[in-house]
Amino acid sequence: MDARGVSVEHDCLLVKLPTVAGDRVAWWRTAPGGGFEHGEGPPPEPPVPRGNQDARRRQVVLAVPGVDCTVRWLELRAHTTVQAAAAARALLAGQLAVDPEGLHVAVAADGRDRWLVVAVDPPRMDDWLEQARLLGLQPDCLVPAPLLLPLPAGRDAPEVTVVRGQEQKQDQDQDHWLVRGDGVAFAAEPALAAQLLAAYQQVPLADPGAAMAAATANPPVNLRQGRYALRNPAAGGTPNWRRTRRLAVATLALALLSPALLAAAHHWQAARLERQAAHEAANALPTPDNAITTLRTHLAATRTTTDFGNAMAALLSAIEQSPATSLDALSWHDGLLSATVEHAGGTSLQPLAAALPAAGFQLAEHETSLQSGIAHTRVSLEPAP
Repeated sequence: MDARGVSVEHDCLLVKLPTVAGDRVAWWRTAPGGGFEHGEGPPPEPPVPRGNQDARRRQVVLAVPGVDCTVRWLELRAHTTVQAAAAARALLAGQLAVDPEGLHVAVAADGRDRWLVVAVDPPRMDDWLEQARLLGLQPDCLVPAPLLLPLPAGRDAPEVTVVRGQEQKQDQDQDHWLVRGDGVAFAAEPALAAQLLAAYQQVPLADPGAAMAAATANPPVNLRQGRYALRNPAAGGTPNWRRTRRLAVATLALALLSPALLAAAHHWQAARLERQAAHEAANALPTPDNAITTLRTHLAATRTTTDFGNAMAALLSAIEQSPATSLDALSWHDGLLSATVEHAGGTSLQPLAAALPAAGFQLAEHETSLQSGIAHTRVSLEPAP
């Protein structure tokens, strides 16, 4: 417990980056036993364990501007962070209307099927890492600043911890509020933040720096995932020459054996394909007695839900091009789209039939009934010859 009443059980350097590159940097340094330092400008050298100057430096955490991060809590049925990140990327890309490949997503499990998800533009990640490099730092962890705020203790009403911009004496984000609650975390300008928090009870935080430094012992999420993950973070000392020699021997042996292995693999693959072709031919090729039935059965079996979308799009487009014609009912069964078309009595469906071949379909008309002068004709769409 340090002089501010914050529990300090780890050795860490927290550096809070400014919203605008080039503005002043704030940092906090904690150490086991209650050591606590704070300053602005270039941070001190990252701490190392006492008595072991050759060991790797302790944790360095960057608190990045929350205004550049999209934070969500999503229900995802994923077993690994890779699965969760892929699912979250697809969902957020749709919500944000961006290309999924142009979105960096970091995730962390937050309960059963609940994941904390943070999305950031890759150029912002690159900029933050470059700022750290210019400060002489290699950060172990990047965390949106609002996620380092403590959760409010209240449970009777929705509460959020709020750090108001004008109250931040040791913070560079003078024009933003930082907000943290159960299932909510963001940074926003005061007017917008006040509007978003209308339904919440606000709990001001007088000393955000100390609280954020204490939270670095167990950060809720680390943006250094995927292509931004640290590579071999525990590496150090001299190379492992014994392992290198074993890898070299294995590589040489593989190079000598590769022609024989490739020949055997090609032979096995050819034999497998030959057996598969013979089996499929025996099952698929019709006999003279049931040729038409067999071909129709296999054609129906290959139809997928994509065929429904194509047929539906073709029918609706054709109806739009046909005057005084509308769709009354629709069904899909065994790969065949059937519909009931409503049109004026005495008019033909020739315009409808003429518009379908361009989409690869032809119209088959069935029975027609008249109700109050309006014709109802049952039709079906079949692949055009």
